[in-house]
Amino acid sequence: MNRNKLVAGFFFLILGLLLTLENLDLFEAGRILRYWPVVLIVFGLINLGEASRRGVASVAVVIGSLLLALKAHWLRFSLFDLWPVLLIAVGVIIVLRALGIHAPEARGNLWSVLNTRKVTIDPGDLDHKHLLTFMGGANVEVTNAEHEGPVTIEVLAMWGGIELRVPIGWEVIAEVVPIMGGIDIKTYGEANGRQLIVRGLVLMAGMEIKNVRTV
Repeated sequence: MNRNKLVAGFFFLILGLLLTLENLDLFEAGRILRYWPVVLIVFGLINLGEASRRGVASVAVVIGSLLLALKAHWLRFSLFDLWPVLLIAVGVIIVLRALGIHAPEARGNLWSVLNTRKVTIDPGDLDHKHLLTFMGGANVEVTNAEHEGPVTIEVLAMWGGIELRVPIGWEVIAEVVPIMGGIDIKTYGEANGRQLIVRGLVLMAGMEIKNVRTV
């Protein structure tokens, strides 16, 4: 059982039901929908037990908890009151880069923070890696090099975008939860062939998976 898809399925089921009841003037959907960040928290909690997903899951729990507290008016300030913190974060990143200091890339993980990154990588080097974008973009192209078994990656995209390109014939399995964002898969693959398994969270961002360009 895929728990992430189960959570996403229940979310859209409940969302559709509430909006239908509101359109029929039977219920005010906003009374329940303001608690939508619970979905992020649930997504994080069910993935905390797996080491490969712990980073993405922790971020989801923290962000979900903060948004829930604001939506439920448990905190007495607006999220917009904290927007200068974003300027501070941007300033810190620019200063660190000016000093030649970059974010660590443990185990070859790929980071794209406030910039756009293009990478061509062998499937063996991509397997079990994390791909994180924050206010930036990542363009990752997977080569057709030999690799036994499926290639599995974890993604976390916030206020940015990810484009993945895989060779023609690869099967893409997306176990990604989009929140106020979207994922678009445009690939031609065969079941039981070479696989790319993508897991993670796309928050207020977009993700596109397509085939490698052919000449």
